[in-house]
Amino acid sequence: MDFLMLYIDEEGSRFDRHKVREAMLQSSGFRGLEERDGTGWVLQGHLDFGDDSAIVRLVDGEESISISGTGPASLKAAVEIQAGMPIPLRLLDSDYSFDLPISGILKIDELQVAIDRARAENEQASDE
Repeated sequence: MDFLMLYIDEEGSRFDRHKVREAMLQSSGFRGLEERDGTGWVLQGHLDFGDDSAIVRLVDGEESISISGTGPASLKAAVEIQAGMPIPLRLLDSDYSFDLPISGILKIDELQVAIDRARAENEQASDE
């Protein structure tokens, strides 16, 4: 299953669960927020956007946020979480076909362009 992952670009950095929760609550489209202590994830929410949806999880250890899928809802989740966080984040996909900073990206279409560009650069580099 394809997914996206947000992380902080500092070795050993962890997300603040409360700030991630606030970023989700301030965003339009998130619903069903759940918190728990246990294995797998500590905070989860669902984001609906158009005909697409994504599950967003702050993973156990709070070192990354996983976002199910790679469609419009997933991209919106990444943009919305970055907008609500006071620190710059990086985004990568399950195939490691890109890894890019997203702190200056404010719209879904801008993020898609950045992803496409990063994938093309990675493919070109691997061909050389």
